[in-house]
Amino acid sequence: MTQILNYSPIVRYKILLGILLFISFNAFPQISKEDSLSRLLQKGDDKQKMEALIGLIKFHEKTSPEKSLEYGEIFKVLLQDNKDDKLKSDAWFELAIANIYLRDYDRSVELLIEATELREKLDDEVSVSKAKSQLAYVYYRKGDMNTAYKYICEAQSVSEKYDDKKMMAVDMYRRGVFSKRLGKYEEAILYYNKAIEVYELLDDEETVGQLLGNIGNIFINLGQMEKALKYHFKALEIHEGNGDSSSIAGVLNDIGNDYYKLKNDSLALDYYFRAYEINKNTGNDIWQAYNLSNIGTIYSETGKYDEAIKYLQKSILLKEKGKDTKSLSVSYASLGSTYLEKGDYNEALEYLLKSQDLAEKSGIEISVASVFKKTAIVYSLTGNHKKAYEYQVRYSMLQDTVFNKEKIEAINEIQEKYETAEKEKEIQQLKFDKDIQQKRQVMLVILVLSVLVFSVLIALNFLVKRRKDKQILAQKEIVHKKESDLAILELEQTKQKELELRKESDFKSRQLTTHALNMMQKNKLLQELQDNIKGLGQKSSLELKPDFRRINLQINRNLKSENDWDVFKMYFEQVNKNFYSSLLAKNPELTNYDLRLCALIKLNLNIKETASVLNVAPNSIKSARYRLRKKLGMEQEDDLYDFVRDVG
Repeated sequence: MTQILNYSPIVRYKILLGILLFISFNAFPQISKEDSLSRLLQKGDDKQKMEALIGLIKFHEKTSPEKSLEYGEIFKVLLQDNKDDKLKSDAWFELAIANIYLRDYDRSVELLIEATELREKLDDEVSVSKAKSQLAYVYYRKGDMNTAYKYICEAQSVSEKYDDKKMMAVDMYRRGVFSKRLGKYEEAILYYNKAIEVYELLDDEETVGQLLGNIGNIFINLGQMEKALKYHFKALEIHEGNGDSSSIAGVLNDIGNDYYKLKNDSLALDYYFRAYEINKNTGNDIWQAYNLSNIGTIYSETGKYDEAIKYLQKSILLKEKGKDTKSLSVSYASLGSTYLEKGDYNEALEYLLKSQDLAEKSGIEISVASVFKKTAIVYSLTGNHKKAYEYQVRYSMLQDTVFNKEKIEAINEIQEKYETAEKEKEIQQLKFDKDIQQKRQVMLVILVLSVLVFSVLIALNFLVKRRKDKQILAQKEIVHKKESDLAILELEQTKQKELELRKESDFKSRQLTTHALNMMQKNKLLQELQDNIKGLGQKSSLELKPDFRRINLQINRNLKSENDWDVFKMYFEQVNKNFYSSLLAKNPELTNYDLRLCALIKLNLNIKETASVLNVAPNSIKSARYRLRKKLGMEQEDDLYDFVRDVG
C-alpha cells in the first residue's frame, strides 16, 4: 500500500479502481446466485419455481441447513399440483445432505432411499449411483459399516462404468475408508491408491495428501512402522507445499504416533510439539488437546510425572471447554494413572473417579473397566481392601462382559457370512434342479410325440403291432417313473445326510472355538489375578507371605495344566482329523508346542490371542512362529496362515 502512494494520482486511481473491481467480482458471486434464484422463485412458472427451490436448498445445505429445510417445505407444497419425479428426486437428494449437516441421519436415509427409488424408475443409472454413494456415507456416519460398504461397492461399479472421474475418486476414497473400518486392510490400501491416481488426474493435491496419510495409518495398525513413516512423510511434503496448516499439524501428530510406536520418545515428542504449536497458532483447541495428551502420556511413561501432569491438565482444560466427554474421560484416567505412579493416591483417586463417572455416562465400557482396575489398586495401596476388592470384582465382571460382547459379535459375523454362502449355494442348486427338470419334461414331450406319430403311421397297416407298441410305451413310462421316483428319493436322502454332517461339523467347530476362547479368558484372568497377588504379597506382612506364595504356586499349576489342552485336542481332532499327522509328515521333529501353535493358527487366532491361550508373551509367539516357518521349510514370501490352513 505504501508503494502505491509513490505513483501519480492518475495511476493511483487506476490501481485502486482495479482492486475494487477485483473485490466486487470475487466477494459477491454467491449473493448474486442467491438473488437470481430468489427472483426466479417469485416470477417463474411452477416448474421454474421448483428448480429455483432445489437451487436454494443446495445453496444453504452446508452453511444454513435449517433454511434448506424451510425451502424444502415450500417445494412439497408445489409438488402437490406438479408431479415431477425428476425434480422430486433432486430435491430429496439435496435435503438429505442438509439433514446430514444437521446430524439427522435417520431422516437423511429415508430421503436418499426415496430418491434412489425415484431415479431407478426414471432409469437414470448415474443419478442412482450418486444417491447410493451418499447413502453409503450416511450409513458410515450411523456406524453401520456393512450397509455402507454394500452401497459404496454398488455406486463405485457405476462410476467406473461411465468413467466419471469425480465420482470415481469419491467412491474409491469412501470404499477405502469403509474397508479399513471393516478390517479389510489390503482392500483399503488398494482403493486408497486407486483414488490417489484419479485425484492426481484431477490435480487435487490436498486430497492426495490426505489419502497418503490414511495409508500410513493403516500401516500403523499392521505394525509396519517404517512404511507408515514413509507415507506420512510423503503426505507432509504435499501439505507443506500447499501451506495447509491444519493438514500439516495432523500429519505431524501422525508421525509422532509412528515414533511413539517405535519407542523413539524424543522424536515422538518433537513432532507432537510441532503439531501443538501449529494448532495453537490456528486456534484449533480440539487438536491442541490431543497433542497435549500425547505429550503427557510420553512423559508419564518415562517417569517424568510432574511434566506429564502439567500437559495432561492443559489437555483437560481444553477438552472441558470443548465438552469432548469421551476424550475427557480418557484424559482423566491418564492423569489419575500418572498420580498413581507418582504415589499421590488422593489425586489419583479423584481423577479416576471423575473418569469413571464420565465413561459410564458415555457408555465407554472398556475405559470404565480400565478405570475400575486402577481404582482397585489405589484402594489396595491406601489400605481400603474392601473397596479394592469391590472394584476388582467390578473390573472382572465388566471385562468379561466386554470380552464376551466382542467375541459374540465376531462369531455372529462369521455365522452370518457362512449362512449367506449356504443360501447362495442352495439357490444355485435349486436353479440347477429346475433346469434339469425342465429338460426332462421337454425330452419326455418329444419322446411321447415321436412315439405317437410313429404309432399312428404304423397303425395304418399294422393294427396288431400298434397294440404291442402301446404296451411297450406304457411299460417304459412305468419304469421311467419308478426310476425317477427312486432318483428323487436318493437325492433327498443324500441331502439329508449332508445336512446332518454339516450340523455335526458346525457343532464341533463351535465347541472348539468356545473352548479356545474359554482357555484364553481363563489364562488372562489367572495372569491378572497372579499379578495382583504378587503386588499384594510384596506389601503384606511376613506372616501372610507364605500364603501368597502358596496361592501363586496354585495359580502356576493351573496355568500349566494339560487338562484343557487334552479337551482342546479331542475337539480339534474331531474337526481336523488328519491335521497333526499331516504336519508330522512334513517334519517329524515338530514339538507339542509347535503342534499347539499350528492348531491355534488353524483357528485364525491372532498373535495376542495365541499368546493368551499359550500363557506366553506376544514376542514369544513371534519367535515361535519364525522357528516354525524354518521347521516347515517355508520360503520367506510364504504366508504362515495360508500354509497351515491348507494342511489336513
